[in-house]
Amino acid sequence: MEDQKHACGEECSIYGVNIHEPVTPEIVRDAIVKCFTVAHAEVLEELKEFTTVENQEAFEEMKRANVEALIRQFFKESGGDFDRPTKETVIATLGKLVDFSEKFRSPEIVKKHKDAISVIIGKL
Repeated sequence: MEDQKHACGEECSIYGVNIHEPVTPEIVRDAIVKCFTVAHAEVLEELKEFTTVENQEAFEEMKRANVEALIRQFFKESGGDFDRPTKETVIATLGKLVDFSEKFRSPEIVKKHKDAISVIIGKL
């Protein structure tokens, strides 16, 4: 989803979340899934050669499910529940995702995505 511009010219959408509206931990969690999928799109595309999915839509769903499974695991490791996130478990999970991502991505890319999600978390 492309970022929208607020009437004053400021970005108001980060990973589909309008930062000028109230957010919930569930909204932040979903933004993290979208963010991680975007940040790791190149790596996730490489999965295509190992699958037998029939079309692009099915492949996109498979990528989202893989990312969600990883994030579910990090919520669990953080003492949280993916289905009932809290601000605290969202923050802890983001920390684990940053640590994980730093093994595969440049520090600049990791910081860019972490900062974007942190803006949304700041609205909780």
